[in-house]
Amino acid sequence: MSCTNLGFDDYGNLRCSKSADTEENVGPFPSAYDLSDYTGTFVVRETAASASALLTVTITPTAEGSALSFGVSYLTLLLKKADLQSLPDADDPDDAWTGVYEWTLTDPLGLETRLVSGAITVEKGVVR
Repeated sequence: MSCTNLGFDDYGNLRCSKSADTEENVGPFPSAYDLSDYTGTFVVRETAASASALLTVTITPTAEGSALSFGVSYLTLLLKKADLQSLPDADDPDDAWTGVYEWTLTDPLGLETRLVSGAITVEKGVVR
């Protein structure tokens, strides 16, 4: 995996740390794209074939405060560190855990579209 800095890389992979909140903004899109009536889902799984989600984030905040927000020409993903703590640790204590995520958008008419998907790497602590 080529994602070495926190946040999204050029290939859509995401790297974050369990020791801090992660906020990622996608956009800006041309101002003609008003996404404020859209909804969506950000789902983290162990593998692409996993049936169950380890973490699901929507426009309704989780108990810990993770949420998606949509506005005129932007999207925001907020992952709170308490929710990131719920994800597994790697088997080797020196390694980061890597899973997969999928971020979908649903338009006001109910049409669902995959915005982006890729690997998510979750470091245990502060990344230097």
